[in-house]
Amino acid sequence: MRARWLIFLFCLGAAASAAGRISQIRCLDVPDLLEQSASSQEGLLDKARAAGFNSVSFSAPLYGPKGFSAKLGALENSRINAFRRLVGGLEKRGLRGFPLLWDAQAMEAFGRAGGGSSQFFIGSVQNQWQVWLLKSLVKASSVGKSPGIAGWILIRTEWPGLHPGAQSAVSNAVPNAWLAAGRAALRDGGATQPVGMGILLGPDFPNVRQDNASFEVSAPDQDTPPLAPRIPHETILPDEVLADKLPPLPRDGDKIAAGLAGIDWTALGSSAKELAQAANMEFTEWTFDSEDWRRVGAALASVARNHSPVPMIWRQDWRVPSRYERRKHLNIPNGLAGLSGPWPDEDWPDAEETIWPEPARAKKNRDL
Repeated sequence: MRARWLIFLFCLGAAASAAGRISQIRCLDVPDLLEQSASSQEGLLDKARAAGFNSVSFSAPLYGPKGFSAKLGALENSRINAFRRLVGGLEKRGLRGFPLLWDAQAMEAFGRAGGGSSQFFIGSVQNQWQVWLLKSLVKASSVGKSPGIAGWILIRTEWPGLHPGAQSAVSNAVPNAWLAAGRAALRDGGATQPVGMGILLGPDFPNVRQDNASFEVSAPDQDTPPLAPRIPHETILPDEVLADKLPPLPRDGDKIAAGLAGIDWTALGSSAKELAQAANMEFTEWTFDSEDWRRVGAALASVARNHSPVPMIWRQDWRVPSRYERRKHLNIPNGLAGLSGPWPDEDWPDAEETIWPEPARAKKNRDL
């Protein structure tokens, strides 16, 4: 019994530590940031900081042609150095990074190296190499204690509970033991920052053309009910039309019922709690992009307040709405740790102008 209490108190302490580090997140999502030249990275980080972002998420694949290791047993020094330089650039500007370690390309490349995708989470030899990659990355890069990293995103993957009746436990997709082992490997390598995972609640972000004339949405798996198609910039409807597009969301006190875009919110809340308690995740990032962003934000915030003992970040696509609607996406719903997403190149503010709403307390103090 005493051992259980000690474990419980340890989990509470870890959650409190992560909550202290991961709060009021205003994160710019730039998946290819690590691939960019040093000058391009510096320019983008300067622009992000001036616009009011305080963190940046990016892919940092552990394995593959663009990964820290292209062949098991060896690290690519050029990639390690580029990663160290990027984290240093974040730290110098007072920004914090969220590197994604197992993206889709890294998982695919690792599967081709041996065992196939079916053994990625459960293969004994595969898991040993994954632990080696995590520990080696932290040790070689020497960024395990850098304030330039806000948190490590182990993996970003689809959540199976997309509709009532579906398998709702995250462990059915990613074993809790695999997540816990990944966190332990980062700790063994010397990383002190929070460790979490990203969850996709629908198709990932589309590739928006630079002129914003059109975009394509990748087809979801056959057993995944698709979200309603999103509206391109030139066909954005007035607010009053969008507001009537979906029926009112059923509520029971502060509990939000199932139904919004096919998500079983009760099961999602259970999964959020499971990730913290069984998998030792210290934060979670939820990708859910929808035209009905007001109710999505309210639903995720309710899950965060009522179920999740660790910070929850909402990742969405700010490139899709009109400019007027885009600015209204930037209010962090009460209960969530912050927002994340890609920003359109054509809508960066002028110098000395932030895109983020000014906190009410800061505005009040300024007006005194």
